[in-house]
Amino acid sequence: MLFRSPESRREVEAIAADLPKPSTILLGGEATETAFKQLPLDQYSVIHLALHAYSDPEFPDRSSLVFAPQPSTVDDSLLQVREIRRLPLKASLVTLSACDTGVGPVSEEGVANIVNSFIEAGAQSVVATLWKLEDRATSQLMISFYGHLARGDGKAEALRQAQLEMLNSGNTPYFWAGFELDGDPSSTLHVNTPSNSSLRSGR
Repeated sequence: MLFRSPESRREVEAIAADLPKPSTILLGGEATETAFKQLPLDQYSVIHLALHAYSDPEFPDRSSLVFAPQPSTVDDSLLQVREIRRLPLKASLVTLSACDTGVGPVSEEGVANIVNSFIEAGAQSVVATLWKLEDRATSQLMISFYGHLARGDGKAEALRQAQLEMLNSGNTPYFWAGFELDGDPSSTLHVNTPSNSSLRSGR
């Protein structure tokens, strides 16, 4: 997991309690692009990325996730769409707790965005966002989402329940309606079965 602020750090650490074990957590300056790409990504069933993102509508392959700065000539801290497609993923769920990750130009082949690059890389489902995030509300929604997953809800139902909780607590749609799930909507996470999970925080 990666975090972008004190709220997202709380998000990552709370979610880790509900995820399959063992978990790998990268926080703050440890959450570099190089460190992420060096992980055995094909062994993780859940990948949660709470960081900043950049959407480029003119050149969608340049849309990227923004990792912690690093003194390296190999990686530039921007994990671009064209790089994501080459990741060896088998994750049941990738959550992009970052701004605008579901945004991109529409063509005959679909939407060119960060979400689809993760699906092309092998992720079964991706949770993404359609606009800018507010840290505290996002952390609240994410913690609720993973709580429902831990109780056995399917991925789409877990997200729906978390959004309903936000609505019922008086939050306007801006704070929760921009989250969507792409890919397999119904499968559950087997949280009581040993399975790796990776969490990054840097949002």
